[in-house]
Amino acid sequence: AHLFLLVEEGALVIESDGALFVVKLGDSFVAPQGSTFTWKQEGDVAFSYSTCSDADAPAQIIPIVSHGARKISPPYSAELLLSEKSPQQAGFPFFTDSTTRWQVGTWSSETFERKAIPFPKDEYMYIHTGAAEFEAEPSKGGDKVGPRVSFLLAHKSVCTWKNEGFIDKTYCAVLDK
Repeated sequence: AHLFLLVEEGALVIESDGALFVVKLGDSFVAPQGSTFTWKQEGDVAFSYSTCSDADAPAQIIPIVSHGARKISPPYSAELLLSEKSPQQAGFPFFTDSTTRWQVGTWSSETFERKAIPFPKDEYMYIHTGAAEFEAEPSKGGDKVGPRVSFLLAHKSVCTWKNEGFIDKTYCAVLDK
């Protein structure tokens, strides 16, 4: 199975094919199915992970660079926006399985607010910088997440989204068929 792992506390030293790299707070990597690695740690480490099976993947560890090169995303749909202008957004998919349903990448956005919609996928997110507010049930108030926070938005959960200022995240998503 493919493995996505994000360190939420402490650090890991990963060794794979003779290469060493450190995965520390907020860093992540993908170990595609068939890759081999070992890790060492000093002290306590906390992490989140996700796995997915896929027979057609390259077998090489892929570090996720949270502030790496990104591609400008298509404009946000105007009918969904509550903010006055469409934000500039950019992302980079570091890994997609052969079904294109399991994806790991980075995403950033300028300030924007959108209407409540059914969320189109299951998405685990880790916020590096900035903050976002979302309401799954407007009558119960919203949740606000900020830097160094991870959370899951479930597929088809109806929610709003608002971020004031720049936001930057790493994600692991499972898309609908």
